[in-house]
Amino acid sequence: MPKWRSAAAQGIGAIALIAVLSPGCGANHGASSDGYRIAVAPHDSELLTDLDGTLNARVNSDGTACLWITSQQTSIAVIWPTGFSARGNPVGLFDERGSRVGTAGGHLEVGAGQVRSIESQPVTGCTGLNASVVGGPLPPMPEAKPGTQIYSNQDIGDMVNIVNSNPDVFGGLWGTPDHVITIAIAAGGDMNRANGARAQIEAIKSTYLPQDHTPSPGSLEATYVAWRVGFITTDRSLLKLNAVLSRVTSTQAFMKDVGNHLVSWGLNTPRQAVSVGLDLITPVMSEDAQAKFGGWVVLETASPVTPA
Repeated sequence: MPKWRSAAAQGIGAIALIAVLSPGCGANHGASSDGYRIAVAPHDSELLTDLDGTLNARVNSDGTACLWITSQQTSIAVIWPTGFSARGNPVGLFDERGSRVGTAGGHLEVGAGQVRSIESQPVTGCTGLNASVVGGPLPPMPEAKPGTQIYSNQDIGDMVNIVNSNPDVFGGLWGTPDHVITIAIAAGGDMNRANGARAQIEAIKSTYLPQDHTPSPGSLEATYVAWRVGFITTDRSLLKLNAVLSRVTSTQAFMKDVGNHLVSWGLNTPRQAVSVGLDLITPVMSEDAQAKFGGWVVLETASPVTPA
């Protein structure tokens, strides 16, 4: 499961169809017959930025519209996926199938590539903003196809121990709201060890209580959740992810850039990355993260920790 580290507490601590346009690369204009022209561009699969905030929109007199995300001190214009469109009042954002994915004034989480200055990556209809990304709505986290066996919380805890004891074999373990546990096995490792560790997990006997058993109110049994478990293969191991995590606060140039805007840092195993939470994300921070950590670090908007 994800573990987070607070920058304030200094304690130890888990997307998207995205793309990066090279500096100076222009975007096409997308619009429906009754809508506004917005910036769109093809996307690739690299996630470097996670903007979780409010969708804003401004309609211009020339028929264009600027759609951007704000969160804390961050305001970033977005170049949307090809096929997206905007229309209505309040302005709605629609995907290539015509389904509404956001409304101006409402919440939207966007997965994107590198944050760039708006001068190097201009956005149709957007003036007065300093930064832009190529991105789109963040899709759900990866989920394995689960088996039929039902497991309890206690059983999943035993699996977590096995995963954490074999960081070179596994890429993480996480659960989804539909009660599926996904266990990632890192590709390229020792297959004998991987097969052995997976066999240990599959050998765990379920302690889940049958539905015809009524637990005592307030007992531990009453808190049991029915989990199903599946496996996927990922490129990155926990060992490698933790190595990058250990470098985040020891990389002086990066820490100088983020300064007191650093809120949290930790593993984001579903996204196979190290997440760095910031209350302000700038093109300089994004460029430095890419230069120092490659595609292993995702900068995400975060709220500052309020002292108790």
